[in-house]
Amino acid sequence: MVPATLFGGHHFLSLSRYPPDGLRTTLTHLLSHLEYQVYLWCLMQGGQCDIREAYPLNREDTRRIAKILGLAHPRYPGTRIDVVMTTDLLLTRPGEPATYIALAVKPSSQLSDPRVIEKLAIERAYWLERAVTFYVVTEKDLPEVVLHNFERIRFAMNLAMNPSFTVTQARKLQHDLLGHISLRQWCTYEEFCTEFDAKMGLETGDCHYLLNNLLSHGVLNFDMAHPWDVRHPMSQFWICWSALDKLSQDESLDK
Repeated sequence: MVPATLFGGHHFLSLSRYPPDGLRTTLTHLLSHLEYQVYLWCLMQGGQCDIREAYPLNREDTRRIAKILGLAHPRYPGTRIDVVMTTDLLLTRPGEPATYIALAVKPSSQLSDPRVIEKLAIERAYWLERAVTFYVVTEKDLPEVVLHNFERIRFAMNLAMNPSFTVTQARKLQHDLLGHISLRQWCTYEEFCTEFDAKMGLETGDCHYLLNNLLSHGVLNFDMAHPWDVRHPMSQFWICWSALDKLSQDESLDK
């Protein structure tokens, strides 16, 4: 299991050889809600940390490791073709040398499945060869208050679900919002939303939706370890510009 220090951004081991390929790969679509929660939790810890999802492992290496361990290599269903195994999340922190940590994200209920354990053994050995720290993360590793906060902001993940504006209009409003935050640090979240809705001629709640969309993508952040309260001052929020750049890149790829 993953220690709490990981999410504080301090538990990284140095990679001295075999740096992973594809360092410029960007996050696209997460495969599960739990992966999304872990991804966002990591992103909200701050610092310059790149997070990539479904990172492909070298198939020849995983085949060799499976043979050494005496385990069957995973295959595509209904075929005799070995799959390209992936690691759910790979965290990279730039430096000389760069540092990495690999996370397998699994519901705790799956850890009683012997086949899941076998696949994790292959994955762990793969990263061990590369001197990369590997952890299995379950929902039990996330604080309960964090899970509640995730559920509160999840409704706004998809801008296309809001009929008040198009995605293009929403992104322009969000850029205005981000610029406005630095000017209104002293007011509460609730006051900020009411003020911005009135200033921009929006429906009541539109600013709240736009801000929660930014929160759900890690662009706008707050201390998720504390319960959400609309009375939080805006000074308790911070902006992750790299997450905004990544979001823009992903949306460009989707067009």
